[in-house]
Order: sequence, then C-alpha cells, then structure tokens
Amino acid sequence: MPFTQAQESALRRIVQEEMKETLEYFRMSRPGFAIESNAESAAHGTTEFALTTDSHQCLHFYDQGNCILGSNKSMEIVSGEDDDIKKDDVAIGIWAENGDIHIKAVNGKLILEGNDVVVNTNDSEGQISLTANKTLYEKAPDIKLEGTNTQIFGKQTADVTGGSTSIHSQATDVELTSGDQLELGNVLSFIDAAQKLTLFQA
Repeated sequence: MPFTQAQESALRRIVQEEMKETLEYFRMSRPGFAIESNAESAAHGTTEFALTTDSHQCLHFYDQGNCILGSNKSMEIVSGEDDDIKKDDVAIGIWAENGDIHIKAVNGKLILEGNDVVVNTNDSEGQISLTANKTLYEKAPDIKLEGTNTQIFGKQTADVTGGSTSIHSQATDVELTSGDQLELGNVLSFIDAAQKLTLFQA
C-alpha cells in the first residue's frame, strides 16, 4: 500500500530530524582519551566540548554554561613566572560576576598564604564571619581591633591579661560591674540591668 503525501512528508521529517541529531553529534576516540560534542549528559545537559581520559579525568563545557575540570589526585595552577611581573599585577584571578565562590577542603586543611593576606567586603552591609568548632587562635607582634561599636563577650570566661593593661573611656566614666554587685550608674543602665536580671517588670 503506497504512502499518502502527508504520510510521506511526516516520514521524511522524522528521518531528517534523526539525521540532524546524528550529524551534529561528534566523537573522537584515541588511546587514553575521548572527545565528544553534542552528547547528552544526565546532570548538565548537552555537551559543547567534553574531553575525558580513560581514568575519568576531564575538561567539560556544556550548553547551559557549566564547566567541569576534574583530576583524580591533584591540580596545580601556576602563573606569574615572567620577570616583568610587577608587585601589584594580578597573576591569577578568580571572579564571579554573579553568585558565590565556594572553596572547600572536605578532608584536609584550607591554607591561604602570602606576603600579605587581605580580606575585604565591598557591600555596605558586608560582614566577615569566622567560626571554629573548638579554638580561634590569633597571634602577631601587634593586634589591633577598631570599630564604631566593639564588643568582647565570654559566655563562661573572659580573661584580659597584659604586662601593662590600660582601660580608657573617652566619653564617659569607666564602668566595672560583677554579677554579685549591681552598679546603679544612671537610671537607664539600671533599668536595663534589672530587666536582664528579671528583677524589673515593665
């Protein structure tokens, strides 16, 4: 039974689509590595360029904008070896126009080392948070803390020890209080202290 014109057109269209997908797919295999393009990936979609070694090390680019660079043991990025590199020139730059930069050592140390180490926030509400499960250790010949409002709080113990120790208040008298002795000070500070001690009901 011969095909109708509509059936023949539909069949031709199916064949052309299948041929287009076949013609656009590229694969080249050599001992040790393979290169693919327009292959489908379950995790990242269509590949633009995918270089994969026999030991599953890779450099992959995907249509949706992802890039994966993977090695099985270690990876080194080396730059700045030319003699004409000046002091403030950028030898290696990592930028993210949008989104976060996440650096994580799952089972090892994260080490940042340089002649100077500078950590800045650019946003007007920017914060720097340092959190440790056990100890936060700082050591230097000179340590300076400066802020519009500076608070040092020890939930259980706070020790301040120095060869010589100075406490200076620029605007008001120095106030020293303890848990067993409530210093009245001014009325507002008394009310605040009493509320914290649950001795005052507003």
